[in-house]
Amino acid sequence: MIKREDILADLHTHTTFSGHAYSTIKENIDELNKFGHYKYIAVTDHFYEGVNTLDKKNINCRLNYCKDRFNRFDIGISVINGCEFNIGQYTDEMKYLKDLDWKLIGLHNWFFDITKRNLKDVEDEVMFSLTLPNFRFSALAHIEREIHKVNNGKYGAELTEEVKKFLNNIVYFCKENNIYMEVNESSIVYNEGGAVDRLVYWLKKAKGNKNIISLGTDAHSCYEVGRFDNVLQLLNEIEYPKELIVNCDKDMLMNLKNN
Repeated sequence: MIKREDILADLHTHTTFSGHAYSTIKENIDELNKFGHYKYIAVTDHFYEGVNTLDKKNINCRLNYCKDRFNRFDIGISVINGCEFNIGQYTDEMKYLKDLDWKLIGLHNWFFDITKRNLKDVEDEVMFSLTLPNFRFSALAHIEREIHKVNNGKYGAELTEEVKKFLNNIVYFCKENNIYMEVNESSIVYNEGGAVDRLVYWLKKAKGNKNIISLGTDAHSCYEVGRFDNVLQLLNEIEYPKELIVNCDKDMLMNLKNN
């Protein structure tokens, strides 16, 4: 049984720096401190390409040195340098961020138009992303989302055999390549296009395969940070082993850079 206080970190949060979130890092930290049991927060603002020279420097400095500006002080929560990258978006500027502690990568249709691709194309691109030379990602974020958009909505919200095969392949690929898979609170809250059914399916497969998973709220406002009500319920229904959850293990959290 995983208890609320067993979760020591929120490993997927956004700030105003992402451009479509509403709170500052301080507001997120202050809100997380109210729970009383959190020790870490990963700031995983989005990475976008096509910016000018000054913005490239700002992105580099903001993401790489974030924790240094906060962790000098006793604020109750340790900041983990992180970023959320995009499948299908690979730029030269990423080289400045390869030493971040926590590198998420997610499937976002804005950056990889899956409406014009079949499911095998998506699978190939995900696997290509996770094995980029000289750039190692920490975790695959919310893979259950956006599948309903593939091939002009071919699958809708249904959990077809083809979708199951896709999710199976991703689960095994992540385990073989030491990539964590993320259980995302927002996927459950919003449940766009049948995301919950797909999440439940791959999570059960991951349990049998002993994948290490991470937990993230995907908070875009401070009031969402640290609120894992739906994730907790799902993990306990499935009886996912606590020892396979990064957020519940202080040693794994302290050594994220080594993943």
